[in-house]
Amino acid sequence: LWSEWQGRQAELISAAPAAETPMLELGRATVQFVSVRTGALEIRLERAAGGWKVLAPAGTTVAGDLVEAILDTLSSIPPIETVAGTSDASAEYGLKPARVTLTLADSSGQGVVVELGKRNPTGTAVYARTKGRPEVRLLGLNASYYVDLMLEDLRRQLAVTAPG
Repeated sequence: LWSEWQGRQAELISAAPAAETPMLELGRATVQFVSVRTGALEIRLERAAGGWKVLAPAGTTVAGDLVEAILDTLSSIPPIETVAGTSDASAEYGLKPARVTLTLADSSGQGVVVELGKRNPTGTAVYARTKGRPEVRLLGLNASYYVDLMLEDLRRQLAVTAPG
């Protein structure tokens, strides 16, 4: 009986789908440049000693822990699932155009573009894809949450500094 159970357990494990790989296949520590864009609003960042330096827009700041949280989420937490395998479904998931586009690159310019779309119907996850790949993947809400916090803070800073 024990050997039957062990044999069945081995079958179940081998039949289980392979774990999804994270969206960011670059090493988190190798990311030197980050751009976060939504519509006409964009923040560009460069890794600097002890944190992140804002390259644009001038006169703004960003909480370095938000950038690190975004990188951590994209590089260490695998997607919940792949929900579509073709780019034809992009508009359905809020990816045509993308709600937010993150461009992440290392010092040589090698990188990845991650597009975030709308939330799933239950509001617990966000649709995403890696630009150039057809798969639409479902990411935990943290992927969008940290980005949204950064963009909210940027909008606040720009509203305060705008001539009035």
